Amino acid sequence: MSSYPRESFNIGLEVLSTSLLISSKMKKFCIDQLRQVLSSPTQYEVRHVPQVMYQIIVLDTPTTEVRFHIYEDCKETYIHNHKHPFLSYGLQGGYTEKIWRWDKDEKSKFFCFVRHKGGQLNAPHEFLGRLSQWYTRKHFVGNILTVGNNSYHSIASASGRELPVTLIIKDKSLDSGQTLVLSKTREIHEPIIPIRSPGREEVANCLKILERILKKFERDNPSLLPMLA
Repeated sequence: MSSYPRESFNIGLEVLSTSLLISSKMKKFCIDQLRQVLSSPTQYEVRHVPQVMYQIIVLDTPTTEVRFHIYEDCKETYIHNHKHPFLSYGLQGGYTEKIWRWDKDEKSKFFCFVRHKGGQLNAPHEFLGRLSQWYTRKHFVGNILTVGNNSYHSIASASGRELPVTLIIKDKSLDSGQTLVLSKTREIHEPIIPIRSPGREEVANCLKILERILKKFERDNPSLLPMLA
């Protein structure tokens, strides 16, 4: 039986140690952001995308934005891109992401809507081509998922007792210029409801979810706590 090459073994260890280091740093960062929000909750903006998610804005600068996303038990969202690329770290629950593409096909057509801040859509523009699902990804606790600003995706919450919660880090230095919604039909069947400011009770429920996540992180990662004290 041939032995495993020492060089490949060393490379494997380097990849593993790098992955563990990234994971450890992300956990430290998450604990720090959770503590920050829970210590002074009124200082942070909370937004509600109806039937999709609650967003808690932790940091918003010209180059970087940090948020917590608390998803509702939603059906699949419409197909869309994002203005800025971002990294998503799974904190609770999970969801399925579908990546979409369009191919040249003169016998097919799809529709494109410009999406404005707040969620409003322009009238659709018609294009020749076939819109189809390319591949899927699963997002789960401890997973790091990256989304480019020219990637078109839709997401659906995974069935389970816990609603999906993620930490989002946006790179605002890269800008796609506009956000778009794609559809196989002229009418959008998914809910298009403007973003709103949630009520006090809704915000309190969001904070309770974050508090539970923080306690679980602290319980499961005691070695990180002295470094954060």
